[in-house]
Amino acid sequence: MDNRYSLNDSERRTQYRQNAPGQVSRRPSNNTNSRTGARRPNPKTADGTNKMPSEKRAKSELTAEERKKLAQKQAKRNKLLKIGAVIVSISLVFSLILISCLNDILAINRSTDNIIDVTISEDANGNVDTKSVITALKKAKLIKNKYFCIVAAKLLGYTDKNYRTGEYSLTPSMGLENMLDSIKNKNSSAAKTVALTFPEGYSMNQILQKLEDEKVCTKEKMINAMKTNDYSNDYDFVKLMDRPSSRYYKFEGYFYPDTYEFYIGESADSVIRKFLDNFEKRWSDTYATLAAEQSLSVDDVLTLASIVEKEGTADDMKDIASVLINRLGASMQLQCDSTKDYENSIASAAASAYASFQGLYNTYNCPALPVGPICNPGKDAIEAVLYHSDTGYYYFYHDSENVIHLAKTLSGHNDNMIKYP
Repeated sequence: MDNRYSLNDSERRTQYRQNAPGQVSRRPSNNTNSRTGARRPNPKTADGTNKMPSEKRAKSELTAEERKKLAQKQAKRNKLLKIGAVIVSISLVFSLILISCLNDILAINRSTDNIIDVTISEDANGNVDTKSVITALKKAKLIKNKYFCIVAAKLLGYTDKNYRTGEYSLTPSMGLENMLDSIKNKNSSAAKTVALTFPEGYSMNQILQKLEDEKVCTKEKMINAMKTNDYSNDYDFVKLMDRPSSRYYKFEGYFYPDTYEFYIGESADSVIRKFLDNFEKRWSDTYATLAAEQSLSVDDVLTLASIVEKEGTADDMKDIASVLINRLGASMQLQCDSTKDYENSIASAAASAYASFQGLYNTYNCPALPVGPICNPGKDAIEAVLYHSDTGYYYFYHDSENVIHLAKTLSGHNDNMIKYP
């Protein structure tokens, strides 16, 4: 038998003991070389002694100094973890805020059905700027981040010009840019409008009251704009007005009777310009030529037409215009009740201001034409003056049936009043 595969008795006993039932096979110690059986040397500390590192030993085996250092190290780890958690939290919060800010512009997943009415108004100086518009959008909850939107609007090139006051129907899904564009665009479908019709002969007071009642513009703002704004550079007929500052309403007579479309909450300046633009369009070259041929200014024609509007009917306007023009040519007072009524209406509306206008409208007192129109005449009245009848009459009178009676003399006039009560 090959001796390489034979075991001597000593070796067999050793193997038997190791594999006997109930015996646990022993593994080499960590400090023992598995091949040679030699023990590995313990790692040595800095002072050469055979000690395990303090972090690998039980805390009970650590010195006080070692426990202190270990506690400090653990505290540093905990502090770093806390700082990291704070940084992550702050980053998350800022990310959410940034997403919210950007979404004011992009309007992703925002409601298209939630229609919100927002009113854009002038500031104390009569201006509308980007900041005030965005403030109104924030107040209406159409955007969430006011100051971000103000900065973004500036970066996007939105200036403070051309914003239009009024009431707008907007949705959060529009986003900041579309909202601002809608408020700048005079033809915006988002702007709420109202169509108002002003009949012939409406006084300025009636017009202003209607504008206020329909929430277009307040009477106070309209009066203030007419007094303070200068329109003479934009409209020649305004530049040629005689004594505009002496009138109760500067543009009485120039708000042409018609149907107008206004924005709800529109600025007073814009409303005034709509009226003046329409009058400029209606006052044709033919009108201007006819007025010049009769040595009448635009102001003269409108003042006469306003009296004709109040005194006459469609059938007799030209005859009344003839009487008025004949009396002016004869240096006679016009003595029309409608002018006295207009002056009395000033006393009723503004008693404190009445003294300033007394005698300026009442043609029983003033020598010729009143200081300005007493209402806003329509086409028929204007053309009645320009195309007036050629008569020799100086007096007219309406009976109880509203039939006109004309006379050349005062005695004939008095006879008509007796004959046709």
